This record gives sequence, structure tokens and C-alpha cells, in this order.
Amino acid sequence: RQQPRYFCFPFPTMRALLLTVAGALGAYDEKEALDFAYMSAAAYCGYPHTSRTSLELWDCGPACSNVTGDVTDVRQIINDGKTDAYGYVARRGDRCVLAFRGTSNNLGWFAD
Repeated sequence: RQQPRYFCFPFPTMRALLLTVAGALGAYDEKEALDFAYMSAAAYCGYPHTSRTSLELWDCGPACSNVTGDVTDVRQIINDGKTDAYGYVARRGDRCVLAFRGTSNNLGWFAD
């Protein structure tokens, strides 16, 4: 039985963690891993850094344009004022994608 494998994509000041269970998806595929890394980076796009529309139209620069295949039905998850949470949910082919931006301040670290 294969052990689960995890992929972590580092950022200069924050990290986005993307978990992929190899047993559920099959063998490691570098191209797919890069796609997931770019989709993880896209969680940093949109409001409050750029317009919400840029993320929801999947037009936020390299993080969006480097993903192979169609990413559709993108909806940004916006901070409720208490959690400092940002992210998005989308459809990529026949799969759903859910990605969150990493913690951005000390209060967030304590809350997490």
C-alpha cells in the first residue's frame, strides 16, 4: 500500500499548503503537481491585492495562465473581518478545487 504524499509550495512570507493523496490520484505527475502549485498561488490573487473580478475570471497573471486545462466557475472566498481568510473555490475539468491563502499576521497564527 502506498503512503500518502503531500506537496508544499513555499512563498517568501507566507505558505500555501496543498495536500494531494497519491493513492487517490494515482502515480505522481509533475505536470499536475505544477498545476496544483499554480492554483495554490492563485489564492493570493484577487481582493484585497487586485480586483475580485481578476481572480473570478481566472485572469490574475502567471498563477492563472500557467494552469493547463480549463478552470471555471471561480468564486472568491472573502474575509469576514475576524478570520483574515481569503481563498477560492473553482472547477477544473471534472474536479473541484478549494485553495486558501496562508496566514498573514500573528493573530491569524494564534487563531489557526
